[in-house]
Amino acid sequence: MQKDWQAKRFRRMVVMGESTVKGGGWLWDDSERWADVLGDLINRCQVGNPVDYLNKGIGANAISMRSPGYEASATPSALERYRQDVIVHEP
Repeated sequence: MQKDWQAKRFRRMVVMGESTVKGGGWLWDDSERWADVLGDLINRCQVGNPVDYLNKGIGANAISMRSPGYEASATPSALERYRQDVIVHEP
């Protein structure tokens, strides 16, 4: 096992985005999502101090209300929800 050189443990990881974060039918299991893989790698380095991981992905989500295709996207947009989905969790 490699030594964890980080001075402080990585406490919380909040990931927001669209289907590449949320995952979908192309995956066998949620553990295959890129953010889940990253969280697992972090946990391998900080044995005994698992990261608190929150996945805030929404498939077909737009970045903002001004994004092309916003009307057809899954709402609220990332800009509309970042405070309650990310900031409030103090990542």
